[in-house]
Amino acid sequence: DGAGRIRVWLHERLGSRLDALELNAATAARIVRWLNGSAPHIGLSLPQEVMRRLLHAIYILACEYYGPVVTDAALAGAVRAAESLPAAHQYPPRALL
Repeated sequence: DGAGRIRVWLHERLGSRLDALELNAATAARIVRWLNGSAPHIGLSLPQEVMRRLLHAIYILACEYYGPVVTDAALAGAVRAAESLPAAHQYPPRALL
């Protein structure tokens, strides 16, 4: 199915960027499970700089897969949704951009 292909593609591409993201394989696997909907939470705390690099890498991957127009719209929607969460006061989503 389409979602399965995206999950495999994301896992492969994110795996090839582990060194640049400075993530170990276990951390990357947890992140991929969260990204593909297999886990409701990452289940670990990541420093802001790591989250920033991760978001950038995922943005690039999304642009490669969906194109920049769709990716930009999805990112804008995600930022708006995240800004409405109570945690956004302590952890502003735009700080990761």
